[in-house]
Amino acid sequence: MPILLGRALMRIQSPEATGQPMMHVLERLTSSQLRAIATLRQYGTLRSTSERLGRQPDTLRRSITNLEAVMARPLVNPSRFGLELTSDGKVFGTLVGAALAELHAAYTQVWDRLGSIGGAVEIGVVRATAADLVPTAILRTVQTAPNGIFRVLRDGYEEMLDALRSGRLDYVCTTVRDGIPPDIEGLALGQTVTRVFCRQDHPLMQGAPRSLAELARYPWVGPPAETGAAQAFRDTFSQAGLEPPIFSVETVSTEWTGRRLAQSDYLALFTVLATGTDYGLKDFASLPMLIIGAPRTVWLIHRKGWEPTRLQNLFAENILG
Repeated sequence: MPILLGRALMRIQSPEATGQPMMHVLERLTSSQLRAIATLRQYGTLRSTSERLGRQPDTLRRSITNLEAVMARPLVNPSRFGLELTSDGKVFGTLVGAALAELHAAYTQVWDRLGSIGGAVEIGVVRATAADLVPTAILRTVQTAPNGIFRVLRDGYEEMLDALRSGRLDYVCTTVRDGIPPDIEGLALGQTVTRVFCRQDHPLMQGAPRSLAELARYPWVGPPAETGAAQAFRDTFSQAGLEPPIFSVETVSTEWTGRRLAQSDYLALFTVLATGTDYGLKDFASLPMLIIGAPRTVWLIHRKGWEPTRLQNLFAENILG
């Protein structure tokens, strides 16, 4: 723990910046200060941090003010939400969160050595991996480790990457943008493809495969415009010399999209695993012979240098098959 916190200190200042040796700085840090800055980094607002830790906002303010005094550096600024982290505060909060996660893992490993596989696995997912891949791996793991706890989060890619770096997530099962970052490691699990889905008795499911021009005449539900799937969709039509259809509804809600497909002639874009069953879409049909964009690799990623517990290792082994 001191080594990890020392690294966190070194990231935002030199040992000489406080006018005292590094160990003296570490000795003045308290667990309440560290939990306050790490939780504020996670939840973003003073109110949410207060509710999470069960402490009064004024008490949290004092903890962080005292931490700033120890660090000899501002870590927060006033905001309409009470407090917001400075750039140094964000870096320090992220690294402290990772250090606290490592400490928790160390306690779990002690129990592991006593013969009981326990603890928790915090997993970030995207829709494609949440449909079957991750649930199947969890079920396999529970058979060996029935006392294990699994927490699954579905969020934006950047948000999950931030949670991974700060120790709030152990793994993220996802496709990646612009390659795997240098501070992250990953194992390839398979590939995803983006397909067009509709209700099973949709007019487009009758007869021979239809042209893109015909597809363009139908209403569409799709992911937000900035996503890779949405960009691939636009490129597919543009490269065919067609104006890309506008998504009349942009959403990542599978439940909402499913209801719309079942009740209308809407078409929808979903990214799914290239193999296996997507149970979330089993009541719908995908248009044959049509894949939007290129397949993308699915990764199980984690922090570089991270040492998983037995339960976390077991989950990784099971998701690899």
